[in-house]
Amino acid sequence: MLDDFELEARHNKILRGIRNKWRSISAIHDEKVEEMKIKTEKMYRKKDKEFKKKLLKKEEIIKKQLEMKQKLLSEEKKRREEITKKKVDDVHKNLDDFKNMEEEKRLIIQKEIFEKSNYIYLYK
Repeated sequence: MLDDFELEARHNKILRGIRNKWRSISAIHDEKVEEMKIKTEKMYRKKDKEFKKKLLKKEEIIKKQLEMKQKLLSEEKKRREEITKKKVDDVHKNLDDFKNMEEEKRLIIQKEIFEKSNYIYLYK
């Protein structure tokens, strides 16, 4: 009976040793898995941060391009308005010149008619 007790005690001691060994190995393995999770999470956060940075940079570039396009369109519109205004001013000037020239012709003709009328009146 004592032999059975010693045998059982030895057997339990060996089993405890095996359990403790595997617990320590399992703990080491769990630590490594946890470290890998942490590294993966850090790497994910880093990539996410870089992606967000790139995205913001692209958005800024797109905004700048839109602003430049709007600015160019605005300048082109302004230039066209100036050209149109200049053309309108030229047309008004030419029209005024024409009116003045016509008025001068009319006055000359009126003066001639008046002179002829006076000439005819004087000789009657």
